[in-house]
Formats: sequence, structure tokens, C-alpha cells
Amino acid sequence: MMNSRTLLIIAAISVGINLLLIGAFAGAALRPDPPPPPQSSGPSGAPANGSERAVARALIAATPEADRRAVRQDLRRSWRETAPLRRRIAEARKEIAAAIRSEPYDEARAIAAIEALAEAEGELRTTIQSDLMRRLDDVSPETRERIAEGMERRGQRRNQRQGERQRQRFNREP
Repeated sequence: MMNSRTLLIIAAISVGINLLLIGAFAGAALRPDPPPPPQSSGPSGAPANGSERAVARALIAATPEADRRAVRQDLRRSWRETAPLRRRIAEARKEIAAAIRSEPYDEARAIAAIEALAEAEGELRTTIQSDLMRRLDDVSPETRERIAEGMERRGQRRNQRQGERQRQRFNREP
């Protein structure tokens, strides 16, 4: 039989483990929803245009806290619905790579693959933009004003960062 000190140590360890598990579950439950997937280039092969992502981020930031979950869910739904287009984009990129590697090189195949990529990217961009504009139609004029102001501030910060990078690049010694 175990003595009382050993039982007390085992009980304390058990309580500690239980508290850690409860804390982990509580932390996961209280964590805010993650933002929707980015609307630009990534492993999925979405287009590299960040304007849709900027509008989506500004929309989320300007939406009252009580409505943000619904906005995020709507944007996630839109993202899931565009999965077939993103797969087409990924396949077109693979076809471009295969066309470039082919021996002998087949220019017509490469051009066709590039055109397929441009078409799929255009469809995806149009779909995402339509979803965002539909969502903007549902918000108040005050929220749209906050979105516009947020986008302007982001644009100014981006321009400042780009200007700083250019100054650094030109001020380097050869």
C-alpha cells in the first residue's frame, strides 16, 4: 500500500494536469475567430492582387464588434465557395511549369496555360469582389466611411514604407 504522502503527491499532480487541460480548453473556447483566409497569393494559388484583402480587412475592422463574427463567417463561406477556382489556378500554374520544362519547348502550350491562368484568376477576382461589394451594400454609411478611412490610412502607411525602402536602396554605397 502507498503511504499518504505518495497519495498526496499523486493527487496534486493529477489536479495540476486537470487544471492545465481545463485552461487549454477554456483558452481555445475564448479565443476570437481567426480572420478569413487572405484573398491574395498563397499556397492555394489565389491571385496576387491584395486590394480584395485590404477591403476585407477594412470591412472587418470597421464592423461593430457584435457583427464581426457574421462578417467573418460570410467571408469564410465565400472563400470556401471559390475553392474550385483556386484549384484551377493551381493546376494552370502547374501546366505553365510543365510547358516550360517540356522538350522540345512548346510555345503554344505555354501560352495556352498562361491564358488559362489569367482566365481563372480573373474569375476568382470577380467573384471575390462581387462578394465584398454585396457585403458592403449591407452595412451602414457610417461603417462604409470607417472602411474608407481605414483603407486610406493603410495606403498611406504602405506608401511611407515603400518610400523608406526606396530611400534605403538609393542611399546604399555601391
